[in-house]
Amino acid sequence: MKRRKPAINCHRFKATVAAVLSMSATAHADNAPVTSSSTPAAQAIEQPASVSAVPVAVPGGIYALALPEGVTGVRYRKRDAYIYNGTALIGISLKASVGTHELTLTRADGSEQRLFFDVADKNYPEQRITLANPNMVSPPPETLKRIREESAKMASAYRRYTPVEESPVPFVQPLDGIMSSPFGRKRFFNDQPRNPHSGIDLAADTGTPIASPSGGVIALTGEFYFNGKSVFVDHGGGMISMMCHMSEILVAQGDKVSRGDTLGLVGATGRATGPHLHWTVKLNGNAVDPVTLMALFAPTPPTTSIDTPLSEPTESPSPGS
Repeated sequence: MKRRKPAINCHRFKATVAAVLSMSATAHADNAPVTSSSTPAAQAIEQPASVSAVPVAVPGGIYALALPEGVTGVRYRKRDAYIYNGTALIGISLKASVGTHELTLTRADGSEQRLFFDVADKNYPEQRITLANPNMVSPPPETLKRIREESAKMASAYRRYTPVEESPVPFVQPLDGIMSSPFGRKRFFNDQPRNPHSGIDLAADTGTPIASPSGGVIALTGEFYFNGKSVFVDHGGGMISMMCHMSEILVAQGDKVSRGDTLGLVGATGRATGPHLHWTVKLNGNAVDPVTLMALFAPTPPTTSIDTPLSEPTESPSPGS
């Protein structure tokens, strides 16, 4: 029997987007450093009690655009945006510069229009992690070729853009576990700065099943130097989930999966201090907070009242012109 897609009202979805992205952009970060050893401590996520306006985008956030009539596509930095229910969701890089950013809108007749939006600063807290194996901080020269080849494979998986075959509602957490590390933390391994945390960590016992958050196709599997045993799920529209540090992979590249299907089991392979799931989600090639996406694609909208609807940017002259 063919599964029915959850019915989501377009106007309600836009209000949900406005509420969730306001909470995501205005949440106050705890600036106290976090120290991790063998078992990371759970961190609370603070959310404001009320929302009254639609925010600008922030690094690591999502910019939402209500599509004007006749617009069929949106590109950001030469990558197509995810479009759902008349709204384009654009992932913003954690390393994005503060200031004006450009979108290209494509109309049904093939014409294009440039629109601009602002990215404001967001200060993510630090996290300092102690690793017993120094090779997981500074890999030895003989491993660099392997790491480069693996990075190319993963980059290719993140570049996929396929049709959205299933509704993203609901976008579910892959397992019940303690969030041991939130999204976006500035990371230091053995006091050496590394890339910010591109996902969330969910601590759970070794062997805990990991479910697919939504339907899709397995784009890549493998055991990688830093990520350990990993599975990439292409949800369509340029939205890719990556689950890593597994003890066992239970799917193969090319498999079709539905929401809730088991992808693998929790482990501590690769660069890990203990058993947990690391979950990254990328939109148009940029990592965004999975917690935000779960809220955006929740079956029911947030209870927060919205006074300002999702706004549409107006055409502006090109920066510097």
